Amino acid sequence: MQGTVIVLPAAPAATFAPAINYPVQSGPVAIAVGDLNSDGKLDLVVANNQSESVSVLLGNGDGTFQPALTFGVNLGPASVTIGAFNQDGKPDLAVANFGGNNVSVLLGNGDGTFQPAVNYDVANFGPSSIVSGDFNGDGKPDLAVATVYSSEIEILVGNGDGTFQPPVKYSAGVNPNFIATADFNNDGREDLAVVNGGSDNISVFLGSASGTFLPAVNYGVGG
Repeated sequence: MQGTVIVLPAAPAATFAPAINYPVQSGPVAIAVGDLNSDGKLDLVVANNQSESVSVLLGNGDGTFQPALTFGVNLGPASVTIGAFNQDGKPDLAVANFGGNNVSVLLGNGDGTFQPAVNYDVANFGPSSIVSGDFNGDGKPDLAVATVYSSEIEILVGNGDGTFQPPVKYSAGVNPNFIATADFNNDGREDLAVVNGGSDNISVFLGSASGTFLPAVNYGVGG
């Protein structure tokens, strides 16, 4: 069984041209955009939840994409992020595997293909969302993961060579299921925002000068 990625090219007057469908593997649930082969054209990477894989669709630069390339990860991939984890100038991938309770890191070859996945365990069950950023200010990309069957997020500090340290946990709300990063207080440090599906709120973690995060501040939202 296959899934499908749908691309809607922009058309005049704020409408879209008819969708172009691109087959991927079974159960596509998340997508990220980046230049994965360094040709100046945007590409797509898709997490396929039911097939233990990610699909890479290299862009042609005209809104169309080449047939998907498939790379294996672990059980139930739910989210994917792009980063430069070994600092070699070639884009890499990190995937949160909901069913495997781990994160898969796939180092890039620079041509849109990737090396076999290396898996890093997380402490809690159900990693459902992942982002990358330099959270401790050491110039090396790190990973932040929301684990939905918990009340915590987890930070995997990067070593700068494509490997990661064991996760450090921070208390959030109940069932954190999506995570995003930005500099919310304009202090030059990356912060985190987390959606907590079980407690009807979001948690905001501000980055500190010590390279860790301050305790979460929670903001109520709808059910």
